[in-house]
Amino acid sequence: MSSTVEHSVKVGRAFAVEFKDIERWDPASYHAIRWNWPLSEMIRIGDLLTARKDRVDRKQWSFDKLQPVTVHNDGRISKRKLVEGRSYTMDLWFARPGDLLVAKIDLKNGAIAIVPEEWENVAVTNHFVPFQIDHKRVVPEYLHRVFQMGVFRDLLWRNKVGAEGRKEVKLEFFLDQCVPLPPLATQRSIVAHWQAGMQQAAALEAKAKELVEEAQAGFERTLGINAPQESDQRKAFAIDFMAIDRWGVRATLTHALKGAQGHDDFPIERLGNVIVGLENGWSPKCYDRPANGTEWGVLKLGAVSFGRFNDAENKALPKAFVPKENLEVRAGDVLIIRGNVLRLVGAFAYVDATRPKLMLPDLIFRVKFKRERLLDPQFLVALMHCADLRQQIESAATGTSPTMKKVTVGSILNLEFPLPPIDRQRELLKPMTAALSQSTKLKDQAETKRKETKEEVEGMVMGTSKV
Repeated sequence: MSSTVEHSVKVGRAFAVEFKDIERWDPASYHAIRWNWPLSEMIRIGDLLTARKDRVDRKQWSFDKLQPVTVHNDGRISKRKLVEGRSYTMDLWFARPGDLLVAKIDLKNGAIAIVPEEWENVAVTNHFVPFQIDHKRVVPEYLHRVFQMGVFRDLLWRNKVGAEGRKEVKLEFFLDQCVPLPPLATQRSIVAHWQAGMQQAAALEAKAKELVEEAQAGFERTLGINAPQESDQRKAFAIDFMAIDRWGVRATLTHALKGAQGHDDFPIERLGNVIVGLENGWSPKCYDRPANGTEWGVLKLGAVSFGRFNDAENKALPKAFVPKENLEVRAGDVLIIRGNVLRLVGAFAYVDATRPKLMLPDLIFRVKFKRERLLDPQFLVALMHCADLRQQIESAATGTSPTMKKVTVGSILNLEFPLPPIDRQRELLKPMTAALSQSTKLKDQAETKRKETKEEVEGMVMGTSKV
């Protein structure tokens, strides 16, 4: 008679794999997606796609008749702007409407898109691969949603190979992956659920934008500021040489018209007369990462946009540099973009709150207010986003580069606008503040709806949620 004694032993996890099945040595590559579908409902991606090999005959097609594109990591596709007189020297291939387009270099990041049906003459280099989709078996938008799922993008990222700095996902690996292929009706239901969620989110954002635009329009009407009007009639004007600041036609015209708009009850004032001045900061070479809670950092240009301040947009200051505490950004500051593309240069933002130890950079101004407040900081920000003031700012911008226009201290100080008494300024701000608050709530709801829809659709595709 024998007995068996069971022992409880804690051991580390292990797995076994045969040498013939090994393609790579790193354990991360063995982490596959666990789909909750029977094998009968799974299919190899390559069985749904056929590579299109439609070379562009450069003798028949001039480059200006073709449409190069960019495939983004989030699955979007956009048209590239053609530079007159320039063309691609590499061989080109057509990607037809409805094709799945894979960017080979960025496949590891999820750069997979579908060519829109209305786009014509899309041409790509051999860095891209266009695929025809088997429409009899799969709905293209469903397949695209599979590829944009977080688990699928993670799978691609884990399986990139090659030398450091040139790592790619092999196209063969991508095509060999198996994904769920439910009936066409189920695929369409999943796509419809996605589209409905995105449309609801877009509607919320549109309402948020409409609220702010209506409040802005009311603000401008009360001040007597009208949007600049374009005219088809030929006009002429004369201006004294002594009044010319710059030789540009737009700048001179703006100068000639300055002060012409405004409510009769509110005098036209020059910004330089009601503030102390402007200061800009310091831009040492910083780390590429943001500053942590204890480090000093320097703001990036992205910290300031129209009416919005984002303190997460910063770079950490190396410890070799001594921070300039006088440049620290504080709640209540008004910041102005000194240099950026034309549509963003001169954007004003009010700092409602900020983390400590963030400094002003060289390309951002800070407004220095007078002790006796003649101008409410938030009123100033709202005012500077009016169409008339934007025209003054853009007309004063200098620089030949389309990616970097600048405004000077003088051009900002010379801005002119109607100035009500300080108490009236704060009254005028109330509808704007209420609209901005409601707009923020709607945008938050839109973001929540997008997140919920993404999670719901991924559950449907994974097979863990009902369609």
